[in-house]
Amino acid sequence: MSAERARWITLLAYLACLLTSIALLFVKQFQQSDFHIVESVMNLVGLYAVPLSIIVTAVSSSRAPRTDVTGTTLILLFGSTVIWNGLIVGVLAYYDWANLSATPGSVHFSDLVAENFLASVPGKLTFLIGGALTYFFVGDTSKPTVPGGPQPTAPV
Repeated sequence: MSAERARWITLLAYLACLLTSIALLFVKQFQQSDFHIVESVMNLVGLYAVPLSIIVTAVSSSRAPRTDVTGTTLILLFGSTVIWNGLIVGVLAYYDWANLSATPGSVHFSDLVAENFLASVPGKLTFLIGGALTYFFVGDTSKPTVPGGPQPTAPV
């Protein structure tokens, strides 16, 4: 698989998960009319803003970084994408399912629990996607050397 194709697949995965998460919040809104969806959607957009801006910039750039694509790097990229997005979508889906299937007297998740999760947990777990996104979408940031010119040296 080429690096460009991996970038496009990752972009589509992030967009699909963002839209799925927003759809799950709308389900919650229809379940409970007192649910404040605006703050939750703003939290979601804030969570996805940095990863999506990195991905969209690299995909739309004519000078996308050249990276070596190996099986290990693809596992890192797609694995971190699935884990991070799965955590967000999975927890939101679980909150919706728990509220739909709740019977009187059973444990019930409050809106505050879902909002606190969106406001705190995924933002702290961005280290899961940081390395893969940096490698695939930022690439090598060193300055190119001029043939026959001075070569960079490592600091001593």
